[in-house]
Amino acid sequence: VSYANIIKCLAGVALTVVCMKMLLSEDSCESGNGVMHLKFYSVLNLFALMIYCCGSFIPEVSRIGYYFLVSQVFLIPGLLIRMENKKLKVVAIIGFTLFYILYFALFLRSANDVNVRILPYLSWIFD
Repeated sequence: VSYANIIKCLAGVALTVVCMKMLLSEDSCESGNGVMHLKFYSVLNLFALMIYCCGSFIPEVSRIGYYFLVSQVFLIPGLLIRMENKKLKVVAIIGFTLFYILYFALFLRSANDVNVRILPYLSWIFD
């Protein structure tokens, strides 16, 4: 079980809940401001959370969760940019930046381990 990925998914869900008013507005479906994309990325994040909590013991399923979680590259900045409350926006940007710097530092600490691979599967290219 990857607790770090579960925490990342929970952070994405929490930010989505904070920005729920913007995502659920009726005119956001027709507007071309990318809110429909954010809704899709939010659903992918929720699916990743379900996969990591319920099916992470199956290697093929955890790979799918990994690919769902990659959508946070677009979800988190998209939600942070569109936050309406300025003070909450600054706190959220600083908090998420510190969280991902800490996550990257923890990754670097264990990156020299034999079991850590950049890709979640083996390939003949990297052997």
